[in-house]
Amino acid sequence: MKRDFGVPLEASGYSGKIHPDFNHDAVIRSLGEGLRLFEDPGCRMLLEGRNRVGVVPLRLPDGIRLDVVVKAFRIQGIDKWKSLVFASKALRAWRSANALTAREISTPKPIAYFESRIGAFLKDGFFVYVMETEVEEVRFLLRRLSGEDLRKFLEDLARFLGMAHLRGILHRDLSDGNILAGKRGTADWSFFLIDTNRIRILKKVGRVRGVKNLIRLGVPASEQSYFLGRYRQTSQVAWGLRTWYRLNKSAYSGTIALKKKLKLRRMAEKLRIQ
Repeated sequence: MKRDFGVPLEASGYSGKIHPDFNHDAVIRSLGEGLRLFEDPGCRMLLEGRNRVGVVPLRLPDGIRLDVVVKAFRIQGIDKWKSLVFASKALRAWRSANALTAREISTPKPIAYFESRIGAFLKDGFFVYVMETEVEEVRFLLRRLSGEDLRKFLEDLARFLGMAHLRGILHRDLSDGNILAGKRGTADWSFFLIDTNRIRILKKVGRVRGVKNLIRLGVPASEQSYFLGRYRQTSQVAWGLRTWYRLNKSAYSGTIALKKKLKLRRMAEKLRIQ
């Protein structure tokens, strides 16, 4: 996928790129509203925190309405200075979503990214994509499924993530909330990666790095060996890889517990460094 994929977008002080399928005046006018998109009576907020995420009805030509997800990135603290040198979160989300599509790794269809600046400094940025229906976050399914249903789910999830790694997709926040899953009238599960600004595109994700990438997933302890086996496509995972997974998972769990105890995220937000 070319890094410059998409049609240049200019609207109400914003600039970015839009998918050719959505390059219509009505869509561009709507996107130009920026934060006012969240004031639409039909908006349903999904997240109000460091970033804002909401489902918004987008008016297409011929009166068609399409529900889309709008993710607004809050630019503050060090992010303002990083924007002078590095690609913004909105741009990274756009590039990675298109790279996933090019590599046939499912993600909700990207519509556009756009951002505004004050001088050289980034003011705000947005990434918009089509809302997937009949799906839910993996976290809920891991809690609800059991027995053979859980094993089938883990087998399909492991296959999906193994293929993503093989094709060079490394999601740096591969958590239960950043993978959507659903069944579309078939026996197999379908999966979609979201939060694409956290993705890196590599030639290939090696097995050691790949196994470590799985530790944020809440796979039940009793099924972790099975899950690793399906990920590695083998009935017996090497002792070294199992140990590597467990050590990293234990360290990650300990770090999360310490952060919660010390409330580091809240402190970072107050100091405006995150």
